[in-house]
Amino acid sequence: MSDGQVEHGEVRMLIGGELSHSADGAQFANLNPADETVLGYTSDASPADFERAIAAARSAFDNTEWRNDTNCARSVCDSCTRRWSRNERPFGPS
Repeated sequence: MSDGQVEHGEVRMLIGGELSHSADGAQFANLNPADETVLGYTSDASPADFERAIAAARSAFDNTEWRNDTNCARSVCDSCTRRWSRNERPFGPS
């Protein structure tokens, strides 16, 4: 496959709404914990990538209205509460 896609997922990171490879091109293997086979590869974030991600998050917080969206916050809290009450993980697949 091309453009960052592998058989089992996405290699690139999502930072500031854009998919990109790590700044230094480093990757690591995602392993199946049951048998340690390689499921795919993921960009290994560098300090420069962390800085870009932090800047993107700060910009989103400062320059968009989502931080003031109480309906969104309430929905996330309600969803987490429901999942915790059912002993499910609050984020990611159930």
